[in-house]
Amino acid sequence: MLSNHKLLKHISLVVLTCYISLITQPVQAAIQQEVFARPKPKTDNSTPISQLEQMRELVKKLQLQNSLDAKPNRTTALVQWQTRQQQRAKLSTEQVLALQQGFEKEQQAQQAQFAQVEQHIMAKKLPAEILQRHQDTVKQVQARHQQLQNSLQALAKAQQQNNALERDKALDTLNKQLDDWAGERAQYTDSKHLPWSSPSNKVRAPLDSKQAYLQHLHDVLGVKPLQVASVGATLPTGTVWPVLPKLPFEVQATDTAANEDVQLTPAIQAKAAELDHNPAKIYKWVYDNIDFVPTYGSIQGADFTLQSKRGNAFDTSSLLIALLRASNIPARYVYGTIDVPTPQLLNWVGGVQNVDAAQNLMGQGGIPNVALTKGGVDVAVRMEHVWVEAYVDYVPSRGVVNKTPDTWIALDAAYKINQYTAATNVQQAVPFDAQALITAAQQGATVNEQGGYVQNLNQQAVQSALTDYQARLQSYIQQNPTATVGDILGTKTIKQYASRSLSAGLPYKLVAVAGDYHTLPDTMRHYFSIKLYQNASEARLNEASTDLKISTVKLAGQPFAISFKPATAADEQTINSYLPKPHADGTPIQPSELPQAMTGYLIKLSPEITLNGQLLNNPSTASFMMGEQIYSQLGFISPNQSPVLTEKMIEAGEYHALGIDLQGLSQQQLTSLKTQLESTKTKLESQDPTQLATLTKHDLTGALLQVGVQSYFALNDVQDKIASSQANVITNRFLSFGTFSSNLQPNLKYGFPLNVRFAGMMMDIDRLMRQAVAKNNDKQELIAFVASQGPRQSANEHLIPEQLFDDPTTNITDAEAVSAVKALQLAAEAGQKIFTVTQANINTVLPQLNHKAVIMEDVRNAVNAGKVVTISQRAISYNGWTGAGYSIVDTQTGAGAYLIGGGADGAIMTAFIQSMIRMAEVMPPYIMIGMGVGLVGMTAYLSRIINNGEIVAAITLVGVGLTLVGTGKIINNKTTCRLGTGLMMSGLSTLMRLAGIFGTPVGSAAARLRMAASGATAALIFSYFHCEGLGD
Repeated sequence: MLSNHKLLKHISLVVLTCYISLITQPVQAAIQQEVFARPKPKTDNSTPISQLEQMRELVKKLQLQNSLDAKPNRTTALVQWQTRQQQRAKLSTEQVLALQQGFEKEQQAQQAQFAQVEQHIMAKKLPAEILQRHQDTVKQVQARHQQLQNSLQALAKAQQQNNALERDKALDTLNKQLDDWAGERAQYTDSKHLPWSSPSNKVRAPLDSKQAYLQHLHDVLGVKPLQVASVGATLPTGTVWPVLPKLPFEVQATDTAANEDVQLTPAIQAKAAELDHNPAKIYKWVYDNIDFVPTYGSIQGADFTLQSKRGNAFDTSSLLIALLRASNIPARYVYGTIDVPTPQLLNWVGGVQNVDAAQNLMGQGGIPNVALTKGGVDVAVRMEHVWVEAYVDYVPSRGVVNKTPDTWIALDAAYKINQYTAATNVQQAVPFDAQALITAAQQGATVNEQGGYVQNLNQQAVQSALTDYQARLQSYIQQNPTATVGDILGTKTIKQYASRSLSAGLPYKLVAVAGDYHTLPDTMRHYFSIKLYQNASEARLNEASTDLKISTVKLAGQPFAISFKPATAADEQTINSYLPKPHADGTPIQPSELPQAMTGYLIKLSPEITLNGQLLNNPSTASFMMGEQIYSQLGFISPNQSPVLTEKMIEAGEYHALGIDLQGLSQQQLTSLKTQLESTKTKLESQDPTQLATLTKHDLTGALLQVGVQSYFALNDVQDKIASSQANVITNRFLSFGTFSSNLQPNLKYGFPLNVRFAGMMMDIDRLMRQAVAKNNDKQELIAFVASQGPRQSANEHLIPEQLFDDPTTNITDAEAVSAVKALQLAAEAGQKIFTVTQANINTVLPQLNHKAVIMEDVRNAVNAGKVVTISQRAISYNGWTGAGYSIVDTQTGAGAYLIGGGADGAIMTAFIQSMIRMAEVMPPYIMIGMGVGLVGMTAYLSRIINNGEIVAAITLVGVGLTLVGTGKIINNKTTCRLGTGLMMSGLSTLMRLAGIFGTPVGSAAARLRMAASGATAALIFSYFHCEGLGD
């Protein structure tokens, strides 16, 4: 067992992840000197609201109240309206002025703090530029304070004189000042592009001739067709278009070369060798083993397609070309337009039941397509497509023996036929009394549909009903002990390529060929964009100080991060000045000696964007005060689809591990994280100064955070497949991203970050996209399915961090996190009303809510845009965190946003620091890292997990629930729909809990059932808006 001294060292190593992410040199020294530990923070994990912030809230809420009270047209009503407006302004003014005395006391306290900071600067002999930075900040704070005082005096004078006009002017001036000095930008939800949704299925028609491709070139880029008629034609700067002169028949050096999409990695070379460098064997292996995804453009490249065993036509072609080129077989891309007969198309894209569903799915993936009809019947679909041509020894063996190449032959390993088996209909096997559960849940509860809220759902009754149903499910499973995963979920397998030789041609009608290529053009690529803005002016002008665009092929499977470093040596020295020095006698520093915060405005930080630890940007182009809020835009730029960049607020000094899920994760990707964590563990255990000196912030902080965000995507990908298999729906993950980050909380004063402290961890899934279509293209079935998934996806945002940082060997809850769905559940358990806000009731519901102005504005904007919001009556306090969770759902699509605190799609770890120290009292951080390693292995253990009877029961429960949701929508029955949502969440709740511990359940069956019942209760709350508008 480790000594107390060593435990203190290990405690500090994990808890100080925020500071580790800023600077590595002091941390490395600290590890060697055994000097770090972390004080146990106060129970209250939230910064008290200052008088300045309270003023801003009061003025903002006055504006919001006035906006809800629309100006009438009638004269009589207008007088009453003006009276109401003046009364509200008068009351708000009284409240603002009542804060003035406390406001002055705060300023006096702040002046004393400024004096202490200056003493620190002098005592530590910090550079002159740091002292100047401090003095400049003090002057600006004093100047802004005086301006605000003048505004308050004008407001007090107008109030005293009862001058409504001057009072309104003074309030407007005060509001503008407080907004300008807020130091933070409100992050509102983009109701037009909800973050958890599907892409649009609107795409252009496919081009069907060489002339059409040339004309499109002219129309889009303004290039005359004659300019591309010969080699050497020029295009406008920065543009590359796929209509190019046909490549020569003769083999070129680039026909066997690597490029961005065709990576000749050791794995590619090993697979080519395993297939004897034979073109026929290579083609057959790619055809037989790579699952087709109906999307457009180069997304992940050859190597990741080999890892994940799935990809679209571009990625599959990249893999085929890579294996051929690794075998020294010349190969090229070919792009054109094809016609695919209806039966083959329906099978190929995923087993849909009609052409509309197939087009819907392909359109979401960005594939230009159009249906071809004959006699009113859809006989085929015309689509743009890519395939391969390879130069092989075709005569006479058709590639079986490849000695003397003689023919360029067309190969399409993406186009294939699949074999499907249906999922078990568990609803018929184990029927459920829907009305009984609803009646039980409503015992003692208040369901006021006219008032738009529910309150006090009967959780005990829900648990009892689920206990009975799960017993019957278990009995059914025991009666069918030989049932497999495939029996329950259904299967999809590729019908194997039967011939040993290469085919004589393409298996569909070729309409037009645009060109052939050694390297794919830029217009066929997907990119990820990151823009960081130095200030509000840059954001308004869209002039980012950091502007990075990187192809998704480079991102596939690689750890990606945004972090910060000291901008100058003076900033590094300032950070070091806050860190304790080692004791002369070698004893470790005690927790009470460590800094609980840093003075943010003294320290300038520069952003670093890294891929697998390699720097991608120039950090010197921008610098920010520690704790300063940075406005950023992140998102994908895709061919054939309009870019949608997500607004994201980042505090300078945080470490953001960016998780990218393009079309599903690979086991190798997760294994690489595991290897990195194990390497870090080994170095930490060695206590060898040489090895410790090699550790970076990406090893110590980044890898652990990457485990969290990648595990979120891995778990959701698995759950999506399970859920969709029981819902008659096809889903494919598509271009999603999110972050798991350290979370800084600055104390802002007039826009300046004064004290900045580490406030835990934040999981924020910015874009969770999926291709999704009901197999019969039924819109209502799809809406029901998509809407039912949101609560589960939100719950994962708190479950994954909790599982990552919790010790599974004890019954103590070491880590707590809050997501939108959990916050709503906690509010419901506390007896709060949970409101469903619509355009029909917003004017009556909004005045009953008590939340921050930014949340109230977000709710109003979303409802005005036609969305439905679910929110508690007031904020909750949980483990020191105070805030609110709410959801925004589009009832026309099921798309949604699940938010905490206003604008953040995610979950916050409420007691991260406390839990870390409690855990470290009994185990060092490398065991925590080991827990992360275990969590990463989730997908590898999936087949073993599902063999567990309780897991099969959970899947069955999901199936029943989804079936009931869809049935309720179809038959227009609210009760059935609500029941289905509850059962689905119950099953998924059980699945999530068990998946997190790899089939080794911790705790009693009753405890696990309580978890399931709790999830079902939260789902029942959500079901009241998922199923809104249906009949009884």
